[in-house]
Amino acid sequence: MQSDKGELGSNTINKLQKFMASPDAKNKYLVEIFLMYLQHISETAAKNLKTNADFQVAAIKYLKNDFTELYGITPAIIFIYGSEALESAQKIEEAKKEVLDGLNAYPKSVPLKVYHYLSTKNEEIKKDLIVNHAKHWLVIQSNIK
Repeated sequence: MQSDKGELGSNTINKLQKFMASPDAKNKYLVEIFLMYLQHISETAAKNLKTNADFQVAAIKYLKNDFTELYGITPAIIFIYGSEALESAQKIEEAKKEVLDGLNAYPKSVPLKVYHYLSTKNEEIKKDLIVNHAKHWLVIQSNIK
């Protein structure tokens, strides 16, 4: 999500496939849960259906807890999808807090900056996004100019 294109590169896809195929891969269940989460939001979007917000929040909470317990960190992508899940559940203030927590851990995360800007309309954040990240897919998609 950090790349300007917003797409996985072939190198990342190959690494993921190799990891998932390996019988010795540690904590593979975390990736499996994350992929199930992505599948759910992709399939519902493709059918123009409403996502199951309870599932989204529960899955991300589970991932966040396990990543923190196992590795002592929460990946930026979990904060990003966590904020989206909380928004889907109409937990707007919690979603804003998730974005701020994510920015504290990953201050250079463009998606988190975009979400923070969209919820605050802070002109300093907007300027940073326009000057430094104008070609990022989420800045373009969010029509930040």
